[in-house]
Amino acid sequence: MHIIPKYLFWLALVFAFTASHAAELRSPAEMTPDDWNYISEAKDKYYSCLQEKMNEFGKTSDDPRVISDKVLDVCSTILITLDSDLAGRNINPDFSRRYIYNLKNKAGQQLLRNLMMMIASRQQE
Repeated sequence: MHIIPKYLFWLALVFAFTASHAAELRSPAEMTPDDWNYISEAKDKYYSCLQEKMNEFGKTSDDPRVISDKVLDVCSTILITLDSDLAGRNINPDFSRRYIYNLKNKAGQQLLRNLMMMIASRQQE
């Protein structure tokens, strides 16, 4: 009989901690203009890294998949930093993960498309 009250106590304690922790997280609607500016700067930094590395690694191979893998691996540190910084700003991690996932997918598709055009134009010369 003593197990049930202890179980309920710990369950209530865990629930209270999660509820108070979730209340501290900010949704996108509660983000400040400074937060949005930081996200925009990180996005620009990520895209410029992709462009720079695409031009650098684009000359090494004729397979756009190999080049895009290298480029995305090198520039992924920017996204990791963005994720940890958003967590430090108490932004909801669901929003952060979804935003970074969408950013990475869209940039990867665009990168692959640009690489294919770059390689095709190089082969025509």
